[in-house]
Amino acid sequence: MSAPRRVQSVLIVDDDESLRATIRDYAERLGIDVWEAPNGLEAVWILEHQRPALVLLDLKMPRLDGFETLRQIRHIDASMRVVLVTGDPDDAARRRLAALELEVLYKPITPAELDRVFGAPAAHQSQKA
Repeated sequence: MSAPRRVQSVLIVDDDESLRATIRDYAERLGIDVWEAPNGLEAVWILEHQRPALVLLDLKMPRLDGFETLRQIRHIDASMRVVLVTGDPDDAARRRLAALELEVLYKPITPAELDRVFGAPAAHQSQKA
């Protein structure tokens, strides 16, 4: 399997402001354009106006959870690359994740995992995300 193509833009959707800032700073150091949303409703609004190459989507958020946000993203643009982000999901969430057949990052996210999804060179793996 070949390495993913280098990501030029990302939408980070997570209600954890600190995690969004950490990922934003890391992505910006790689030269990636970043949008942020603290919940699914704001993410959908952004996606109606922007088309990032990648969406990092948390599952548990207020106002609109990740599963419903994903459904709306697919309605806006079914080809958009989405990587789900979650802590320790319960059994029901694990089954839903498996059925979606999408990439999943488990918190805490490592720099190596970000490099992989961003398609960045491995040289950044020694930095903390």
